[in-house]
Amino acid sequence: MRGGQGERIRQEWRQNARLRWGVLVVVLILGARGVLAVSDARVEIAKQQARDTELLARLEATAAETDWPRRARRAEAARSAMLAGLPEARTEGAARADLLARLDQLAKDAVIATPTVRVETVLDIPDEPGLRQAVGRIEGTVATRLDVAPVARALAAGLPWMQVEQLEFAEGEPVRVSAIVRTLYRIPDDARPAEVGTAASTATAGFDAPATASTGSAPR
Repeated sequence: MRGGQGERIRQEWRQNARLRWGVLVVVLILGARGVLAVSDARVEIAKQQARDTELLARLEATAAETDWPRRARRAEAARSAMLAGLPEARTEGAARADLLARLDQLAKDAVIATPTVRVETVLDIPDEPGLRQAVGRIEGTVATRLDVAPVARALAAGLPWMQVEQLEFAEGEPVRVSAIVRTLYRIPDDARPAEVGTAASTATAGFDAPATASTGSAPR
Protein backbone atom coordinates (compact mmCIF):
# COMPACT_ATOMS: atom_id res chain seq x y z
CA MET A 1 0.00 0.00 0.00
CA ARG A 2 2.71 2.41 0.99
CA GLY A 3 4.67 1.73 -2.22
CA GLY A 4 1.58 2.38 -4.33
CA GLN A 5 0.78 5.59 -2.47
CA GLY A 6 4.35 6.81 -2.89
CA GLU A 7 4.22 6.10 -6.61
CA ARG A 8 0.94 7.96 -6.99
CA ILE A 9 2.35 10.98 -5.12
CA ARG A 10 5.44 11.03 -7.36
CA GLN A 11 3.31 10.70 -10.46
CA GLU A 12 1.00 13.51 -9.35
CA TRP A 13 4.05 15.65 -8.57
CA ARG A 14 5.41 15.13 -12.09
CA GLN A 15 2.08 15.77 -13.77
CA ASN A 16 0.64 18.58 -11.60
CA ALA A 17 2.52 21.82 -12.21
CA ARG A 18 0.14 23.72 -9.91
CA LEU A 19 1.16 21.49 -7.02
CA ARG A 20 4.83 22.09 -7.70
CA TRP A 21 4.30 25.87 -7.84
CA GLY A 22 2.26 25.79 -4.62
CA VAL A 23 4.97 23.91 -2.76
CA LEU A 24 7.58 26.30 -4.14
CA VAL A 25 5.58 29.31 -2.93
CA VAL A 26 5.25 27.78 0.56
CA VAL A 27 8.98 27.09 0.66
CA LEU A 28 9.73 30.66 -0.43
CA ILE A 29 7.40 32.11 2.22
CA LEU A 30 8.94 29.99 4.96
CA GLY A 31 12.41 30.90 3.77
CA ALA A 32 11.58 34.60 3.73
CA ARG A 33 10.17 34.42 7.25
CA GLY A 34 13.29 32.64 8.42
CA VAL A 35 15.51 35.30 6.85
CA LEU A 36 13.47 38.08 8.45
CA ALA A 37 13.64 36.38 11.86
CA VAL A 38 17.40 36.06 11.59
CA SER A 39 17.65 39.69 10.47
CA ASP A 40 15.52 40.89 13.38
CA ALA A 41 17.61 38.86 15.81
CA ARG A 42 20.81 40.39 14.39
CA VAL A 43 19.35 43.90 14.73
CA GLU A 44 18.36 43.25 18.35
CA ILE A 45 21.79 41.80 19.12
CA ALA A 46 23.42 44.85 17.55
CA LYS A 47 21.23 47.19 19.66
CA GLN A 48 22.06 45.25 22.82
CA GLN A 49 25.75 45.40 22.02
CA ALA A 50 25.46 49.16 21.51
CA ARG A 51 23.73 49.53 24.88
CA ASP A 52 26.35 47.37 26.57
CA THR A 53 29.13 49.40 24.97
CA GLU A 54 27.56 52.65 26.15
CA LEU A 55 27.08 51.29 29.67
CA LEU A 56 30.68 50.06 29.77
CA ALA A 57 31.91 53.48 28.65
CA ARG A 58 29.87 55.17 31.39
CA LEU A 59 31.16 52.74 34.02
CA GLU A 60 34.72 53.32 32.90
CA ALA A 61 34.20 57.09 33.05
CA THR A 62 32.71 56.75 36.54
CA ALA A 63 35.59 54.56 37.68
CA ALA A 64 38.05 57.14 36.39
CA GLU A 65 36.33 59.90 38.38
CA THR A 66 38.55 61.03 41.26
CA ASP A 67 36.10 63.47 42.87
CA TRP A 68 33.89 60.86 44.59
CA PRO A 69 35.58 61.02 48.02
CA ARG A 70 35.11 64.80 48.15
CA ARG A 71 31.49 64.49 47.04
CA ALA A 72 30.87 61.80 49.65
CA ARG A 73 32.32 64.04 52.37
CA ARG A 74 30.17 66.96 51.20
CA ALA A 75 27.04 64.78 51.21
CA GLU A 76 27.83 63.49 54.70
CA ALA A 77 28.43 67.05 55.92
CA ALA A 78 25.10 68.19 54.42
CA ARG A 79 23.30 65.28 56.09
CA SER A 80 24.92 66.04 59.44
CA ALA A 81 23.93 69.70 59.14
CA MET A 82 20.34 68.75 58.33
CA LEU A 83 20.14 66.38 61.30
CA ALA A 84 21.69 68.99 63.58
CA GLY A 85 18.88 71.37 62.59
CA LEU A 86 16.17 69.00 63.80
CA PRO A 87 14.53 69.72 67.16
CA GLU A 88 15.88 67.59 70.00
CA ALA A 89 13.82 65.22 72.15
CA ARG A 90 15.54 63.12 74.79
CA THR A 91 12.42 61.06 75.55
CA GLU A 92 9.11 60.18 73.95
CA GLY A 93 7.40 62.43 76.48
CA ALA A 94 9.58 65.34 75.42
CA ALA A 95 8.66 64.74 71.78
CA ARG A 96 4.96 64.69 72.68
CA ALA A 97 5.20 67.89 74.72
CA ASP A 98 7.16 69.70 72.02
CA LEU A 99 4.76 68.72 69.25
CA LEU A 100 1.75 69.74 71.36
CA ALA A 101 3.32 73.12 72.04
CA ARG A 102 4.12 73.68 68.38
CA LEU A 103 0.63 72.70 67.23
CA ASP A 104 -0.92 74.94 69.91
CA GLN A 105 1.19 77.85 68.66
CA LEU A 106 0.27 77.02 65.07
CA ALA A 107 -3.43 77.18 66.02
CA LYS A 108 -2.90 80.64 67.57
CA ASP A 109 -0.86 81.97 64.66
CA ALA A 110 -3.42 80.73 62.11
CA VAL A 111 -6.36 82.01 64.23
CA ILE A 112 -8.01 78.60 64.44
CA ALA A 113 -11.13 78.76 66.61
CA THR A 114 -11.84 76.03 69.20
CA PRO A 115 -8.72 74.06 68.26
CA THR A 116 -8.23 70.44 69.29
CA VAL A 117 -4.62 69.29 69.35
CA ARG A 118 -3.34 65.83 70.19
CA VAL A 119 -0.37 63.55 69.62
CA GLU A 120 -1.32 60.14 68.25
CA THR A 121 1.95 58.23 68.55
CA VAL A 122 5.72 58.55 68.96
CA LEU A 123 8.00 55.92 67.43
CA ASP A 124 11.66 55.42 66.69
CA ILE A 125 12.60 55.37 63.00
CA PRO A 126 13.85 52.08 61.48
CA ASP A 127 17.55 52.14 60.50
CA GLU A 128 17.95 55.61 62.06
CA PRO A 129 18.91 55.09 65.74
CA GLY A 130 19.38 58.81 66.28
CA LEU A 131 15.89 59.84 65.18
CA ARG A 132 12.30 59.42 66.32
CA GLN A 133 9.01 60.50 64.78
CA ALA A 134 5.81 61.85 66.28
CA VAL A 135 2.40 61.94 64.62
CA GLY A 136 -0.06 64.61 65.67
CA ARG A 137 -3.44 65.99 64.70
CA ILE A 138 -4.88 69.51 64.79
CA GLU A 139 -8.54 70.33 64.18
CA GLY A 140 -10.66 73.45 64.42
CA THR A 141 -12.44 76.12 62.40
CA VAL A 142 -11.54 79.35 60.64
CA ALA A 143 -14.01 82.12 59.90
CA THR A 144 -13.86 82.20 56.09
CA ARG A 145 -12.20 80.42 53.17
CA LEU A 146 -9.66 83.24 52.98
CA ASP A 147 -8.50 82.27 56.47
CA VAL A 148 -7.45 78.85 55.19
CA ALA A 149 -4.27 80.34 53.67
CA PRO A 150 -2.65 81.19 57.05
CA VAL A 151 -3.20 77.58 58.14
CA ALA A 152 -1.44 76.25 55.03
CA ARG A 153 1.42 78.75 55.46
CA ALA A 154 1.87 77.83 59.11
CA LEU A 155 2.04 74.13 58.25
CA ALA A 156 4.50 74.77 55.42
CA ALA A 157 6.74 76.75 57.77
CA GLY A 158 7.57 73.51 59.58
CA LEU A 159 9.20 71.87 56.57
CA PRO A 160 11.30 69.81 56.26
CA TRP A 161 11.17 68.37 59.78
CA MET A 162 7.37 68.67 59.99
CA GLN A 163 5.52 67.08 57.09
CA VAL A 164 1.79 67.19 56.43
CA GLU A 165 0.35 63.71 55.99
CA GLN A 166 -3.23 64.89 55.44
CA LEU A 167 -4.94 68.27 55.16
CA GLU A 168 -8.70 68.66 54.82
CA PHE A 169 -11.04 71.67 54.54
CA ALA A 170 -14.80 71.26 54.85
CA GLU A 171 -17.42 73.10 52.82
CA GLY A 172 -19.30 76.07 54.20
CA GLU A 173 -18.38 78.82 56.63
CA PRO A 174 -16.97 78.76 59.20
CA VAL A 175 -14.56 76.34 57.55
CA ARG A 176 -13.68 73.15 59.41
CA VAL A 177 -9.96 72.36 59.06
CA SER A 178 -8.12 69.16 59.96
CA ALA A 179 -4.46 68.25 59.55
CA ILE A 180 -2.29 65.25 60.40
CA VAL A 181 1.41 65.99 60.68
CA ARG A 182 4.48 63.80 61.10
CA THR A 183 7.49 65.36 62.80
CA LEU A 184 11.13 64.30 63.19
CA TYR A 185 13.16 64.65 66.36
CA ARG A 186 16.84 64.11 67.05
CA ILE A 187 17.82 61.91 69.99
CA PRO A 188 20.93 63.16 71.83
CA ASP A 189 23.88 60.79 71.81
CA ASP A 190 23.84 60.31 75.58
CA ALA A 191 20.12 59.43 75.50
CA ARG A 192 20.23 56.80 72.76
CA PRO A 193 21.17 53.69 74.79
CA ALA A 194 18.21 54.18 77.12
CA GLU A 195 15.77 55.46 74.52
CA VAL A 196 16.34 53.44 71.33
CA GLY A 197 13.77 50.68 71.44
CA THR A 198 13.56 47.22 69.98
CA ALA A 199 12.48 46.29 66.48
CA ALA A 200 8.90 46.19 67.70
CA SER A 201 9.02 49.89 68.57
CA THR A 202 10.42 50.78 65.13
CA ALA A 203 7.48 49.44 63.15
CA THR A 204 5.66 51.68 60.69
CA ALA A 205 3.81 54.45 62.51
CA GLY A 206 0.09 53.83 62.92
CA PHE A 207 -2.52 55.71 64.94
CA ASP A 208 -2.81 54.55 68.55
CA ALA A 209 -5.41 55.81 70.93
CA PRO A 210 -5.19 59.59 71.30
CA ALA A 211 -2.48 60.29 73.84
CA THR A 212 -3.11 63.87 74.88
CA ALA A 213 -5.66 66.53 74.12
CA SER A 214 -4.91 70.21 74.52
CA THR A 215 -6.26 73.55 73.53
CA GLY A 216 -3.75 75.58 75.48
CA SER A 217 0.01 75.89 75.53
CA ALA A 218 2.01 72.79 76.36
CA PRO A 219 5.46 72.98 77.90
CA ARG A 220 8.43 72.61 75.56
